[in-house]
Amino acid sequence: MKTVRNSLTIRLSALILPMLLFVACSTNTVADDVKVIAKGEYTVSAGGNLKVSAPSGNVTINSWNQNKVEVKVYGNEVAEKYIDTRLVQDGNDITVKLEWKGGNNYGRNLEISVSVNVPEKYNTKVNTAGGNLSLTNISGDHSLTTAGGNISLSGMSGTMNSTTAGGNISVSKFTGELKATTAGGNISLSGVKGDTKVSTAGGNMDIEVADGEVEAATAGGEVTMRYSGTVKGIDIATMGGDIDLYLPSDAKVTLKCATMSGEVNTAFSGDFKKTETSLKGDINGGGAKVECSTMGGDIRIKKGS
Repeated sequence: MKTVRNSLTIRLSALILPMLLFVACSTNTVADDVKVIAKGEYTVSAGGNLKVSAPSGNVTINSWNQNKVEVKVYGNEVAEKYIDTRLVQDGNDITVKLEWKGGNNYGRNLEISVSVNVPEKYNTKVNTAGGNLSLTNISGDHSLTTAGGNISLSGMSGTMNSTTAGGNISVSKFTGELKATTAGGNISLSGVKGDTKVSTAGGNMDIEVADGEVEAATAGGEVTMRYSGTVKGIDIATMGGDIDLYLPSDAKVTLKCATMSGEVNTAFSGDFKKTETSLKGDINGGGAKVECSTMGGDIRIKKGS
């Protein structure tokens, strides 16, 4: 398993610089009354693709028990006058594209949002420069990017790659392969099952995951991870906080933990080489690698319930 700490600085720098440029250029200020400025309903089959791109605004996507995609775009007078809205169907694929008419007009008080209903099995790709993203109960391949908002996922499955430069990421009940990155917020995961890779440059992590290989890195917060099921590998790194890792009592793992200015402790018994700031050895005979490192906190390996 690739070690998180070796590439943490490079990955976070590559995220922060370009995304902050988007944040600096975008505004999303409520000004006038909002109404539906564009809408469409399209018959599709499950497994199609939804693509949404917008210069600003929240995007909400929910599933429903119909082989249709319903799109509604809400906006104020500025959006109606200055935003070009295109809704296009190509077979089972739907594209929603919002862009400024005649170039960007970021100084205007734009208020705009997109709401979409899709079949339960559908792929999504969303890109907005200034809003929150919310997806619920959809199975498929998903790619989400926002330069100025939170990402909230519930009841999702498949593959997920989500990135925000200015918000929190919250995931509830996800099954599959999950990647989540934020340069300015906390990460909260509950009911996640499968391979998971998360990173933040400015927040804490509270992670509940099962039956997957996990990488978690933060440059400025604490990490609490509750793992259940069969451990397939865990790598946790933080530069500025404590690590609390809860493992199943019967977990077969090989530990390697170290801190520069704290203590390392475990509730497990095993064949350990231990100092005040490091711990190496096997639990229950050894097995999957579990690595934890922090520069400014304690590491505690605990037994989960």
